[in-house]
Amino acid sequence: MKLNTFPIILAVVSLTCLVLSPAQAAQPGAVGSASCRGCGSELGAAWPMLHSDTRNSDYVPIAGPRELIARWHALDGKPDAAVVTVGPEGNRYTITMDSGPCNLHAFDRDGNLLWCSDAIGPTFGAPVVGDDGAVFVHAGDYSAAELLRFESDGTLTWGEPIEAPGLAPMLTPDGSLLTLDINGLFRAFDPDTGESVVEPFQLPAAPLPVTPPAPYIPLALQLIGMAPAFTGFFYDAWQGSGLVVGNNAPAVDPVTGRIFMVAQNEQGTSGKLYAMDFFPPNNGTPGAIEPACSADMGPGSATSPALSEDGAHVYASDETGALYAFKTEDCSIEWQITPAPGSALASPTVGPNGRIYFLASGKMVALADGGGHVDMLWELDATDLVDPDTLGPGTVGRFDSVIPAAQNYVYAAATVGQQITPTLLIPGASLVATVDQETGEIVSSSFLGAQSAASPSIAFDGTLHVPSKPLTWGVVRALMMLGIVPAPPFIAPQHAGIYVFEAACYEELSMDGLAVASDFAGDANTALEETDLEGAEVALSRGMVQLELVRRNLEMANGRGEIVSSTESLAGVQADLARASLALAQVFKEKRFFGIPLARLFVDLALGTIDGAASVLEQREVPEPPGQPTSGPGGSDYPHPDEPFVSGMAGVGGYTIYEPNPRPEQAPVIVLVHGNCVSPSGCNVDDVSDLIGAEDLADHLARQGNIVVFTRHQAASDTPLPWEQTQTVLDSIALALEALEADPYATQPDRDRFGLWGHSRGGYLAVNAAALLEDAGLPHPDYVVAVAPGEDTNSGIPMEDWLQIPNDMKLLVVVAEDDELAGEGGLRFGGGKIWNATPQIPLENKDYIRVRSDRFGEPDLLADHSFVLGATQSPLSEGVIDAMDFFATWKLVDAVRDCTGFGQNCEYALGDTPEQRHLGLWSNGMPVKELCVTDDPSEPFEDSCVNSLPLFR
Repeated sequence: MKLNTFPIILAVVSLTCLVLSPAQAAQPGAVGSASCRGCGSELGAAWPMLHSDTRNSDYVPIAGPRELIARWHALDGKPDAAVVTVGPEGNRYTITMDSGPCNLHAFDRDGNLLWCSDAIGPTFGAPVVGDDGAVFVHAGDYSAAELLRFESDGTLTWGEPIEAPGLAPMLTPDGSLLTLDINGLFRAFDPDTGESVVEPFQLPAAPLPVTPPAPYIPLALQLIGMAPAFTGFFYDAWQGSGLVVGNNAPAVDPVTGRIFMVAQNEQGTSGKLYAMDFFPPNNGTPGAIEPACSADMGPGSATSPALSEDGAHVYASDETGALYAFKTEDCSIEWQITPAPGSALASPTVGPNGRIYFLASGKMVALADGGGHVDMLWELDATDLVDPDTLGPGTVGRFDSVIPAAQNYVYAAATVGQQITPTLLIPGASLVATVDQETGEIVSSSFLGAQSAASPSIAFDGTLHVPSKPLTWGVVRALMMLGIVPAPPFIAPQHAGIYVFEAACYEELSMDGLAVASDFAGDANTALEETDLEGAEVALSRGMVQLELVRRNLEMANGRGEIVSSTESLAGVQADLARASLALAQVFKEKRFFGIPLARLFVDLALGTIDGAASVLEQREVPEPPGQPTSGPGGSDYPHPDEPFVSGMAGVGGYTIYEPNPRPEQAPVIVLVHGNCVSPSGCNVDDVSDLIGAEDLADHLARQGNIVVFTRHQAASDTPLPWEQTQTVLDSIALALEALEADPYATQPDRDRFGLWGHSRGGYLAVNAAALLEDAGLPHPDYVVAVAPGEDTNSGIPMEDWLQIPNDMKLLVVVAEDDELAGEGGLRFGGGKIWNATPQIPLENKDYIRVRSDRFGEPDLLADHSFVLGATQSPLSEGVIDAMDFFATWKLVDAVRDCTGFGQNCEYALGDTPEQRHLGLWSNGMPVKELCVTDDPSEPFEDSCVNSLPLFR
C-alpha cells in the first residue's frame, strides 16, 4: 500500500500559516534566544548543553521512541565526563577523562569520528554548542584552566586562561558566554573573541569541607579508565571536597537572564540558593553580575538547579533528598518535599505540563507542581526492572543517571545486581529504561554496556545518547583487588564510553509524533482562545518542529521498509515541505498578522489533517515475519513426518526419548539439556512429556530423523545440588542409551553421530558434559550448541576441565542481543567464558554467534533469553514459535548435525557464511536481521555485524 502523504503535507502547511502579532512573532528560539520562553531549539540542536537548555530542564518537546535499540557504541574504555551534546548540524560532542591523547571528540549521527582535539586534557566538564555551531569547553584542573572555542570542523579559534575550571559554560539570553568555576567565580565572555565582558562576581559561599578519598577510590577510578593524574581532581569535583562549586551547573532564565546556583551558605553550615542578575554591556556601558536574592536550604547542595517552564520556580535539592521549589522573583520557598529520603542522585528534570522527575536513593519519582503545593504522582523502583524468578533472590536495581524527558516518555539508566551496602551493589547488568510519563510504567528496557552515572541526552532525530563512567563497577573491583570484600561470583564486564540508541520502529515514532503535533495544535488553539499569544507561539513553534520530525521519521520508516511509498511520493513530500518552510520563514520575517479568528481556523484545519494522516498510517500494511523454510536445515520437508514416538523414565536422573516415526533402524543422537527450573513448582520430572521449553525443538529434530534424548536432570534450581547436576546429566544420557539399545523395537542410537544442545544453565551443563562423556563410557561428542549459556560458578556448578573437550568437536556459542539474564553483560553471562576456556578447538570448528532482535514488522522477533523456547508455555517463554526458532535454532542444530555426521550443509553451520547468517525474509522481501558471527567475543557488537544484512535498520 502506498502512503497517502497529502494529509501530512497539508498539516504542516496549515500550521505554518498560523502567525501572531508583530510583538510576539519570532523564529523558533535557538540557544541564547530571549524572544520566547520554551520555544524549541533549531532542528538538529535539541541538546546543545549539559541539561538540554539554559533552564537545565533536561527536556525536549518532541515525541520520543517507546522502544530503543542500540545504534552504536564509541570510545570503548574511555570514561565519559558528563554528556553528549548535539550541534545544529547534527554533530555529537563529548569529553572523556582518560589519558588521551585527545579528550574532546566529535562524531556524526552514525558514530563516525569526525575529529578529536588534544588541545584539552581530561576534564570533568561538558561541551556547549552555540547556535552557530561553535563548541565551548571549560577545561583544566588545579594546575591550569582554560576556556576554549572550537569550530564545528575542530578548528581551535581561541583559548582564554581562567582562574579555575568548571562543569560547563552557559549561554545567556544576549549570547554572552557565562562561566562558573569550582571556586564560585562567575565570569562572562564574548563568544566570538573570548574577551571578558563584565567584572567577575564571586559567589559568597564557603567551600565544602575537605573529605580525603578512601584508599580504594584512586584505584577504582583508574580501573574504569581515568587518567591516573586526574583522579584526585575528579574526586574533589565529584564530591565538592574543599570546593565552593563541584558537580553542579547554574541555570539561566532564557527571558530575564537571571542566574541561579546552589552552593554552601556563607558559613558553610547548610546549602543555599543564590540568584544573580546579569546585565550585558550595552552601547559602551559595562555589564555586570549583581546579587538578586538568596535562600537557605537543608544540608549541602546536591543538584544543579532547574527552572520551571513558566519561569516562576527554580528547583533544587539538598543532601537529604529534599526537593525545594523557590520563587524566582524573591527566592522564597514555595514548597518542599522529600519523596525518597536518603540522597539526591541527579538534577531534577522539568518535563511537560508542570511535571518534575526526580531521582533520590536510586528511585525515580514524578511530581506535579501545583503552584503553592506539590503532588506526588508516582514512584518507580529500579528493582522493578529485575525478574526475581530469573535473576535470583537478593537482586536489586538502582537508577543512576539524570532523567531526560521527551513529550511522552522519560528515560533513565539503571544498574541491577547484588546489594552489598545500602548504596553499593555488585553490577550484574546495566539497562536503560523507557518510562511512561503518565503512569510510571516501564514500557521497555534495553541492555547497556556499562553503568551511566551521567546525563543522557536526546537529539531531534530521536536518538538517545548514554554516557558511561562505571563508578560502581570500579569501586567494587578495587575493593576486591585490595581484599576489602571477597570476590563476588559474578560481576558484569563494563565497557565505558558512549552508547547511542534509536527508535526500534520509526513508523511508530511517526505515529506518536503526529499525536504530539496534534496536542501542540490543540494547545495553540486553547492559548488563542485565552488571548495568550506567547503560549500560542510556543505551541506553534513546537508543533511545526514536531511535524518536520514526522516527515524525517517517515523517510526513515520508508527506508527501512516499514512503510511502502514510491520515490516520486517522497520527493513530492520533500518539495512541498521545502516550500512550506520558505513560506514560514517569510511570514516570521514580515511579521504578518491575520487575526486570531483566522489563526484558530488554521489550527482547526491542522488538527483535522493530522488526524487524517494518523488514520492513513493506522491502515498501513505491516510486514509479517517469515515462516518455516520448506527445505534445507530448519525446513519442513521432514523425512519422518508423523508424530514422534515418545517414551522415558520419570524422576530426577530420568529421561525422555523422541524417536522418528516411521522408525529407522538407526539414527543420530541429539541430547537436549534444559535450563534452570526457576518456577515456583520447579520441573515436573514425573511427566516425561513435559519437556520444559523443548517440545517444539524435540519434535522437529525427531521428524528430521534424529533420536532426541531430553535429560531430566533437575527437579528445582538446587535439586539435585548444583555441583551434582553435571553428573545427573551424564547419568540421564547413559540410562537413555541403555534403554534404547535394550529395546529390539526401538531405533538404535548411532553412537558415532552424537551431539548436545543446551539452553541457559543447560548450555553450561552441556559443555561440562562434553568434557566428561568419553571418560564416562559415553559417545564422543561431535558438536555442542550452547544457546544463551549462563549459570556458571555463581550457582555452585563447578567448571569441569574444558580442555578435555575433544579438539575435533564443533562448538557454536549463541548469545542474544536483548538477553538481560545471560546475554553479554547480563548477570549470568557464560558465553564468553565457554569460548575463552576452549582454546584447543580450532577457530574453523567454532563460532561465536550473536542473534539480533528485529522489530521491523509485526509481531516482533525478539532475541531475548527465551527466544529458543518455541510455543511452550513455560515460565521463560511467551508461547511463540517464530523465525527465531526456525532459523536461529533449528537451522543451526540441523546444519551442525549434517556437517559433523554426513559432511553436508557445513556452510549453514559454520564460517560466517551468508547461509549461516540468513534468518529469512519479512513478507515484503526485507531480510530479517541476520546473525552476527565472530571469532572474538570481545569484539564490539557492531563490528561483528559488518557482514550481516541489513547493516543497520
